Amino acid sequence: MVIKRFRYITSDCDAVAVIYENQKYVNTPEDAVADVLKAGLDINCGTYLLRYALSAIQKGKLHESSIDRALFNLFSVRIRLGLFDGDPNYQRYANLGHQDVCSDDHRHLALEAARQGIVLLKNKDNTLPLTKSKVTSLALIGPNANALNTSLGDYA
Repeated sequence: MVIKRFRYITSDCDAVAVIYENQKYVNTPEDAVADVLKAGLDINCGTYLLRYALSAIQKGKLHESSIDRALFNLFSVRIRLGLFDGDPNYQRYANLGHQDVCSDDHRHLALEAARQGIVLLKNKDNTLPLTKSKVTSLALIGPNANALNTSLGDYA
């Protein structure tokens, strides 16, 4: 039996721009767009894909097949949800309310997804958390070592 999974991957808002503009991880906006699409991103909450995908293709940094894949993933979900089936008021999910999406089952599912998404470090010899009395020096190295916004993140 083959199970088809309909899904798409979206970025946080302006995350693709941050890769180039703030983190300086790549040399051009086209590099940022090419890298994220090659890594599996399908849609960008922001404007970078719209602004730089064509020039990334024209500069040979990205193949159209990456765009095709992203569009296939996005529209497969939209079609499955019935978003092209006419009047939105009569769609399958049009009348879902708080009681439908905020049920105990859904909250437990969201909690389980969050737990499974956590990246754990190997805390060899109980190194973490760092203790002031044991750490005599610490170096932050790289292009973001002094970038306060990047270090703190964009959210509280």
